[in-house]
Amino acid sequence: MPKTLNYLHSKNMMKITRKLNNRSKKYIPLYALLMGILLSCGKKEKILNLEKRTLVETVYASGSIVPKNEYKVYALGDGIITKEFVKEGEEVKAGQALFNIKSETQKARLESAKTNLNIAEQNIGYNSPILNEAQIALRTAQIKFQQDSLNFIRYKNVFEAKAMSTSEFDKVKLTYELSRNELKARAETYRKIRNQISAEYQNALSQYRISAEDESNYLISSRIDGILYKVFFKEGELIRKSERIAIIGEKNQFVIELNIDETDIAKIKIGQEVWIKIDVFGDKIFKAKINKIYPQINPTEQSFQVDAIFEGEVPLSLSGLSVEANILIQKKEGAWVIPKRLLVGKDSVWVRKEGKKQKIKIQKGIENYDFVEIMDKLDAQTEILDIND
Repeated sequence: MPKTLNYLHSKNMMKITRKLNNRSKKYIPLYALLMGILLSCGKKEKILNLEKRTLVETVYASGSIVPKNEYKVYALGDGIITKEFVKEGEEVKAGQALFNIKSETQKARLESAKTNLNIAEQNIGYNSPILNEAQIALRTAQIKFQQDSLNFIRYKNVFEAKAMSTSEFDKVKLTYELSRNELKARAETYRKIRNQISAEYQNALSQYRISAEDESNYLISSRIDGILYKVFFKEGELIRKSERIAIIGEKNQFVIELNIDETDIAKIKIGQEVWIKIDVFGDKIFKAKINKIYPQINPTEQSFQVDAIFEGEVPLSLSGLSVEANILIQKKEGAWVIPKRLLVGKDSVWVRKEGKKQKIKIQKGIENYDFVEIMDKLDAQTEILDIND
């Protein structure tokens, strides 16, 4: 086919296609409307009535079981764990050694502090070489001053008797004054040396005590009677200062730490009953009560922590188990309720009165995930429409 015919043929086909598309668009809304009418005619409204139930309102929470008075054991210095005195799951007593940590740096620091203390003790002791030297110098100055004092007094009398020239007396007087000044200088030097070595001794003693205390930090002991639940390092491993070594808590005494969504925390009160489900125990339910509410929100999780304690049966001595909980907020016997899905918005329902469909507002009472209590305007004969069914 020539190119001109090809072009005309293509142009005509495009026009025909556009007409068909435009014609189809006119019929699509009409088709959709007809289908909607047919579907709505085929849907029946289900009628429900109020029913009496025991309604329980709860708040869901999740968390874990931890030992009561649990505390984390931290390393107070860098080093290598050379000895683990207690194994996981074993009982410990307050003050009992748990781990020994060896640090060559700390060992060298302690030895240096001890050497400095020994030198300081020698310097301040009875046979102190520094003090003895200063004392000898002071004693020599005292003897010389005593001798020069006697000479000064004797020659002064001679001078006053005019049996001695002024120049000769001035020499005696100068020797006396120099001797007196030397004695003062030697006494001052002795006092300074004594104060200096006393300060050096106190400083060396303090440094030794600090190093010795630091050395004791490398022998890690328990603060309480309890169970060693978890150990994070093994013998021979390097540990850094402030790293967690272990977890210790009381024996057979547990706390359930629960996380409550910030939208529900206002409903939680001390003493509320809690039903606990633990995965390892299947469908068995344990009872507990809220005993502590923490006021600080967790900004990451947007939740608050509350603690609960078991009442009655306590699960096995296993720490760290995950739990799911329902906290009882309120319970009402014989409440008139409807399924929660019948609500329109937050406080309305569809009803049929005198053959007419109406939307009315209602006053809600307590509610849970499935049902809501109706407090007014409806009775047992009211036909409630389930348009969501």
